Amino acid sequence: MANGSYAYSGYLYDIWKLLAGNLNLQYRMVEPEGWGYGNRHPNGTWSGMVGELFYGRADVALTWLLDRPDRSSVVDYIHIAIEENYDAFHIVGGTEDVPQTAAQMVGSLLRPLHAHVWWAVFGVLLVLSVALRVVIYFNQGYGERSQTATEMSLGSCLFYNYMSLVGQSWAIVPTSSSARIVTIISWMINIIIVNSFTANLISDLAVVSVHRPINSLREFTEQPGWKLAMQPGYGVVNDWQTSPDQYEREIYRRITSHDGVIDLGDAQSFWLTTQPKVMTFIDIKQLKLKVGDAACSLVPLLNQPAKLTPNYFVIAKGQPALRRLMYAELLRISELGLMSHLKLNRFSRIENMCTSSSDTKAMSLGNTLASIALVPLGVALGLAIAVLENLWARAVTKRPVTGAADRQHFIVMKLVS
Repeated sequence: MANGSYAYSGYLYDIWKLLAGNLNLQYRMVEPEGWGYGNRHPNGTWSGMVGELFYGRADVALTWLLDRPDRSSVVDYIHIAIEENYDAFHIVGGTEDVPQTAAQMVGSLLRPLHAHVWWAVFGVLLVLSVALRVVIYFNQGYGERSQTATEMSLGSCLFYNYMSLVGQSWAIVPTSSSARIVTIISWMINIIIVNSFTANLISDLAVVSVHRPINSLREFTEQPGWKLAMQPGYGVVNDWQTSPDQYEREIYRRITSHDGVIDLGDAQSFWLTTQPKVMTFIDIKQLKLKVGDAACSLVPLLNQPAKLTPNYFVIAKGQPALRRLMYAELLRISELGLMSHLKLNRFSRIENMCTSSSDTKAMSLGNTLASIALVPLGVALGLAIAVLENLWARAVTKRPVTGAADRQHFIVMKLVS
């Protein structure tokens, strides 16, 4: 404060006041010498809150800490969970309505169905075409007209099945029962495929989706200009040192050498997490308390899911009586629901901070560019085919037909005679 004194508030402080009051504990608040939860350095020294307890500068740490073997060797945990964290890597996400390249434009039309589904659709069309051709061929003269058997070749059957996929009627319909059964199955399957594609396409275009500039730690370490923001003293940093994942080991190297690392300490530093090219390791709930709605722009990495971790109060070792008293009182407070009540009072304002009344968005012009692009493509393709058909028709017309002139001459001569 302006006069040099300190004011304390928050969920942890509310629990501590209730706990200390019920146990008649006399205490004095002291400011820690360093920031952070507490981490063991390569030289064996401890930092943060754990260091305050280990070196005897404090008896109780007013924070929540994850129970780790390295920490439990130097401090004692009160194993009544006071909070659960979802620590994860987060980045600033965004939306991307307009495809940037022709490949992305075409891909937006194919995206509603997975590549495996598209291959399955092609396989279904091919199998149905072969089945239709086979039954027509063997039923020729036994319920199937010869003209149908002649005109519905394998290529024609494949084309007709494609026509049913796009909702076009057939110029020729088989007459035999077996061929009609195959035809009906083809139409039923294609209707299901079209409806599924249409529903997924509308969902893909109208439902808000998040664009991530990076999706993994590998991309973070390989792309230049990215920075890592996190609070000092995370115990998981020591795990990254010996991790089998080379990119987690690279993160550890950057943290220890302070290479492109932002320490989240004062209130202003937390606003840096909302900047582009900054990856933050934090529980998003804590970030909401610091920056409010601005934290809603952050999204977790896809392949680095958040892990639920219970957190506890810690005290300095060598105080078994205090440990037993605090455990019993915290258990009583928890069972009475007082802890949940205090948590609700402090965190209720951020519970629905990033939720909206609707998960849909208005379809923009950028969403429909891929569909609109089919119009000039269809016109150009139609004109090209029309030119080729015209040239083919002229070539066929100019081709002499053997015996035609002789037959015409013979008919004329017969009429004259």
